This record gives sequence, C-alpha cells and structure tokens, in this order.
Amino acid sequence: MSIYLTKDEDNLIQNYVLLPLTIRVIENDLKQLETSKLKFKSPYRLLLEQTLKQLKDELRDTKTEVFKQNMRFYRKGELSYEAWVRGWEHKIIYHPSLASAWVENKIISLFPISHIPD
Repeated sequence: MSIYLTKDEDNLIQNYVLLPLTIRVIENDLKQLETSKLKFKSPYRLLLEQTLKQLKDELRDTKTEVFKQNMRFYRKGELSYEAWVRGWEHKIIYHPSLASAWVENKIISLFPISHIPD
C-alpha cells in the first residue's frame, strides 16, 4: 500500500531535486560568460547573478520547509531519489528531458521577459 503525495509535497520534492541542478546550470553559464567574446558582459553577469541569488533563496526556503515537514531524501543517482514523506517511501526518478524542461522553464520564469518567442 502506498500513500499519495499532496500537491505541496510534490512541489517540495521537485524543488529539492531540481533547484540544485538549476543553480549548477546558472553557475556554468556564468563561467561561460566570462570566457565569451561578448563586448558588454556586465549586464548579462548581473542578470545571471540576480537569478542565481533568487534560486539559492528559493532552495534555502525549500530545505527549511522539508525540515519542518520531517521529509528525508536519499540520493540514488543524478535524478533519482528515495524520499520518505509522512513515514512512507517514495521513489523519485526524473527523466533527463523532463528535468531539462523544468530547469529551462524555471530560469525563464525568473528572467524579466514580457514575451517569449516560439
């Protein structure tokens, strides 16, 4: 018998697993920016640093909430975790393409963009 996760618990698990990946992507982008041949790097660096700060703040809040709810995570792979929620075990496995889409959407949601071209 298994128990279903609430929407809030599911969102917490997603954030706990995928926000660190999103942070790594932005940190790698910052490194790439420094070695690029862009003429004006400062505006891009500021945007990425601001986004990185927002992501780290959100990860901190997520970890605080995970602790409050007494949830436990055990990493099994890059996108594979065992989560204990309300005393029940849940196996969490994200397909790389779904994780990539989540990360991209998260980054886009943090950028001050009014229209996203198709």
